[in-house]
Amino acid sequence: MRLPLPPPLLAIAATAFFGCATTRQPALRPPGISREEKVVLGRLPQTIFIRGRDRENPVLLFLHGGPGLPEMPFSHVNAELERDFTVVHWDQRGAGKSYRPDIPVASMNTDEFVQETVQLSRYLCRTLHQRKIYLAGFSWGSFIGAQAVAKHPELYSAYIGISQVVDLPLSERWLHRAGLAQAEQQGLPKVAAQLQKIGEPPYRTRREERLVNSLTKAMQPDLPRAMTRLRYVYLGLQSPYYSVEDDINLVRGLKFSGRELEADIWGRSLLKCVPEIDVAVYLFAGRYDTVVSAPLEKFYFEKLRAPRGKHFIWFEHSDHILHLEEPGRFQKELLHILAETRRRRRG
Repeated sequence: MRLPLPPPLLAIAATAFFGCATTRQPALRPPGISREEKVVLGRLPQTIFIRGRDRENPVLLFLHGGPGLPEMPFSHVNAELERDFTVVHWDQRGAGKSYRPDIPVASMNTDEFVQETVQLSRYLCRTLHQRKIYLAGFSWGSFIGAQAVAKHPELYSAYIGISQVVDLPLSERWLHRAGLAQAEQQGLPKVAAQLQKIGEPPYRTRREERLVNSLTKAMQPDLPRAMTRLRYVYLGLQSPYYSVEDDINLVRGLKFSGRELEADIWGRSLLKCVPEIDVAVYLFAGRYDTVVSAPLEKFYFEKLRAPRGKHFIWFEHSDHILHLEEPGRFQKELLHILAETRRRRRG
């Protein structure tokens, strides 16, 4: 069974061939920083992009979702963060600017990505002269991010999990059960019968998976619909940092990464492997997430031991891609985290 990528992610893969950088971000003067570079992680050159208005600002490393779907093409949406952070985007192994056809399949596993996250974090601390950095992970990025922070908390000031992936098999079951309960509550016997006939995941076919997704979405009249496929693609194509060649590699990397990492992701649960994180933890959840179970995110949050403090923040007008659906709120919350951690250090 494939990873539960939301329709907008599939749309960007299907339409990325139209991509061309249509806008340009202005160059930053000193003390700013704006550079793309290759960093060797796990013996493989990979691309990172570093941008901020002041080199003295704290570093925020953003781990993209997918797997295989870079955040760099969408980073301009949250460019205001560059005022208070030095923001680092990393096209992970096999994704976007880091895609290459000769990547060893054996290296496409969760442990490798966790190790490379730690390796990159150390590199950023060293080269940007920071004792610790902030780590934000979206969806798949939150899955490897939580594991990296749990293993090496000394590298991080705080961890921000965005649409936190906890346990995909369990998440899919919870989503199916929620859909069935909703059908029964709304008096939709035909929909309930369809869901009962298909049964709980793992689904037998892709068609069953798509049908369950469409049925559960149709029953949510309040589901935020501002992030349409067209809107998502438009945002990606506005990227100042991606060329046509990069877009083509995005498509290749998305397919490659999803295929090679699927079984590994489905075989691991943070409920078991990350019961504690020894840095301040902030989990951001879309109230209407249709890709991962928001109640499961909340359940994990309640179980998680976080001696440095933990906070759960609902994004009331978001589905899965909350940092693009509510960018103003997203930026506001990150600035709050920055202020809070600074106060904690002074105290």
